[in-house]
Amino acid sequence: MQILRNSPWTLAATGLLVTLLAFLCGFTLFFPAESLRPRLQAEAAKQGLRLTVKSLQSTFPPGLSAKDVTVSGTAVESVGVKLEKLTLAPAWSRLLLGKAAITYDAALLGGRIKGVLQRPGPLTLQGAGIDWRGALPGLSGGVLVLQGCRSDLSVFWPAQADDALLLSLDCQQARIEGLFGAKEPLLLGSLTVKGSGKGKDLRLTTLAASGGQLNVDGSGTILLNKPFGRSLLNLNLALRGNPGLDPSLSELLAAFIPPAVDGTSRLRLTGTLAAPQQSSVNR
Repeated sequence: MQILRNSPWTLAATGLLVTLLAFLCGFTLFFPAESLRPRLQAEAAKQGLRLTVKSLQSTFPPGLSAKDVTVSGTAVESVGVKLEKLTLAPAWSRLLLGKAAITYDAALLGGRIKGVLQRPGPLTLQGAGIDWRGALPGLSGGVLVLQGCRSDLSVFWPAQADDALLLSLDCQQARIEGLFGAKEPLLLGSLTVKGSGKGKDLRLTTLAASGGQLNVDGSGTILLNKPFGRSLLNLNLALRGNPGLDPSLSELLAAFIPPAVDGTSRLRLTGTLAAPQQSSVNR
């Protein structure tokens, strides 16, 4: 045992370990994390985003932790998303394979998202407990509210023609507030969105809301563009009211989207994600 302790290999391993620990501690204590703020903002700007960081510091093991982070589009009218906390760190498993990548973990919108980003390379995102609300362009001031959402996304960025694209989104509750000036929200129940594709072409195989006052069933395609709001839509939706739907709201929906003989209102969405165009499709 004494021979093993005094062997050159043991001494070298011990020295390497001490050096590595000293480096990690020194990185955490003395690395000028603030110097990376301009670089992070510049990288965000390349993606058409404006990044504001209130607090930035190094962490142990090596990484960066930011608080009160706001991400918004560069357009004046764009709405920002606030991240209570954002942690970035090297993706060690990929570094061992010679691929530079980072892991991220963020608290936002009442929940959490995490994943791995490699540029160029795959981007993965997993979200849980997310609550989101946003205006629905063209729907008379309606605001879509989603609660308790779980999401999975896998995409290659920058997008390459033959690389797989996967999307899954499940929300416990969905509703539309202020539709046609209504005081009561339109309850949609649970919402499910699933899709797959290659490169920038995303085909939505499932777009459904059930268990509420209005059943929604749809499918279609989205051609992803940068910035995201310029993505092109081609979606077909079938809407059918349930007995619990308010009669006055049902009349307004029927006037806006005339139903077919079977009582189903069919709607086509085209144009861009930021400014979709609606048209009624009766069969």
